[in-house]
Amino acid sequence: MIPIDLIFFLTTVVLIFVQGIPRVKNRVWLPLHLEFRELSDEQLTEKQKKYYGGLDEKLAKLHYYPVLTYIVPNLQGPNLSRCYLNSTEPSVITATRRIETPFK
Repeated sequence: MIPIDLIFFLTTVVLIFVQGIPRVKNRVWLPLHLEFRELSDEQLTEKQKKYYGGLDEKLAKLHYYPVLTYIVPNLQGPNLSRCYLNSTEPSVITATRRIETPFK
C-alpha cells in the first residue's frame, strides 16, 4: 500500500507541472509605463480603414466622432485603438483590436 503522504506529494508535483508552470509562463502582464504612438489614417491598411470606417458610421449616429488612432507597442501583442468623443457627453469610447502586423 502506498502511503497517503506520498500520494498527496506526487499529486501536488503533477499539478504544479501540468497547471502551474503553463499559467506562470502564459500570464497576462502590463508594462510599468505604456508607450502610445499616434497613427494617421494614411498609415492604416485598407482592411483596418474599412473596419474603423464602419465603426465610425455607427458611432456617428450616436454623435461620437474619432479623435485619435494609436498603438501601444510595448503590450504583449500588436494592437490598434481608436478613441471617440461626444462633445455633449463626458464619456469616451475606445475601440481596440488585435492586428496581424505590428507597426514599426
